[in-house]
Amino acid sequence: MTDDNITLSRRTLLGGMAGIGLAAGALGTGTYALLSDTESSADNTITAGTLNLKVDGQNSVSETINISSAGSGSSGSGTATLSNTGSTHGKLGFGIENVENFEGANPESESGDTSNPGELDQYVWVEVGVIQNGVKVPGVGPAPLSVLDDLSRMTGSILRAGSTATMYIDWMVPDLGNDAQGDRAEFDVIVDIEERPVWSADTVVTSGDSIQAAIDAASSGDVIEVRNGTYTGDLVIDKPLTLLSKNGAEYTKIVGDGSTEPGGAPNVVVNVTSSDVTVEGFTIDGLSSTQGALDIAATLSDISIICNRLIGNGGNNLGTLQPGDYSDIEVSRNVFDGAPSLMAYINGAASGGTQSQNITFVDNYFGGEIDSTSKLTMGFEADGGEIARNMFLTDISGAPYAQLELFGSSTTIEDNLFEVPAGGVGIRDGNSTYNNTTLRNDNTFFGDGTDVQG
Repeated sequence: MTDDNITLSRRTLLGGMAGIGLAAGALGTGTYALLSDTESSADNTITAGTLNLKVDGQNSVSETINISSAGSGSSGSGTATLSNTGSTHGKLGFGIENVENFEGANPESESGDTSNPGELDQYVWVEVGVIQNGVKVPGVGPAPLSVLDDLSRMTGSILRAGSTATMYIDWMVPDLGNDAQGDRAEFDVIVDIEERPVWSADTVVTSGDSIQAAIDAASSGDVIEVRNGTYTGDLVIDKPLTLLSKNGAEYTKIVGDGSTEPGGAPNVVVNVTSSDVTVEGFTIDGLSSTQGALDIAATLSDISIICNRLIGNGGNNLGTLQPGDYSDIEVSRNVFDGAPSLMAYINGAASGGTQSQNITFVDNYFGGEIDSTSKLTMGFEADGGEIARNMFLTDISGAPYAQLELFGSSTTIEDNLFEVPAGGVGIRDGNSTYNNTTLRNDNTFFGDGTDVQG
């Protein structure tokens, strides 16, 4: 056998320490450490480490967030430059680890506990993400440091080989308690880069072209690559294919116009009416107050909605239809935004149809706000699958119902973050089939509402 030279992209991890102190100046620094490896197999040469992530041009740097004279209502931001000096494009992820509290040097001014550790992490809110093309893509937060510890998620933001992006760390102190005066906190910011698989495009759409025309002309199984630009017009994907952007959602936008709705379909920008479809890497923006982002027709299977920014303004941001009966659907690494009536809903038996199966929601960020009389972020009528590493931070205040409502069984639900306002519920188990204690222990909740109810 002749030798083959194969280049594989391996994940590299980057860790850094940021220090926060309320008494004076910068309190705490840390070091970013790049990890890579090389693997080999018989009769092949496999080179790893082609994803090479650097911060501020170095493999090892110290980063400090300086918060001085901070108090209630204070806020600020720190930034660093991320660069991919390797040969392969990657997707970025972010997390926070190793949160530590330290009692201040003069704790006598506090009104509560004055023993170590301190309490600052309960009052300082942090958000970490990346800025690309002027768009902030959140990774984790905003939430108190105390609940972000050991949480992470991959984003759909692409860092191309040889390019740079700006990482941001925003902080704010909504209300500083007396028991945290003079305290300081330290935490690690984790940046993760993971390969973006290489594809071969059958059709390339450039700015000024019609995406719908490319879909209409495509054959079953084709890959349609869309270049940077803003494309106006609703889409119907009625055959198995992959529709993806070259550079990601921050550079490629589809704006709805309400012009193309298949018979009986809701008013959304992208209508998926065929199984075996992937939609990856777009900002999908509905018309103001009238249009959702994306809808999947009933009974479909093998659908992937990944690495998009979905901005619904009415209806469902990501909707499904009766009689349900969906299977093998992946919704991952998306940002849900806007002001829809629901961020996402998977139909099944509870709505009078057939229960859906093996539906996966992972690494999604639910922001924006719900515009309805009873506020629910996501409904899930399905058995099996996974709901994991999602940030449920949608504003449901005013008339809160729940961040997540379940009608099913046997779904893995873990490592999610839920913001729960007073009167609301983090996870509402509509069929009372899950163990409430397990749901509570396997996920993270903050706010004045009820963690789990069922």
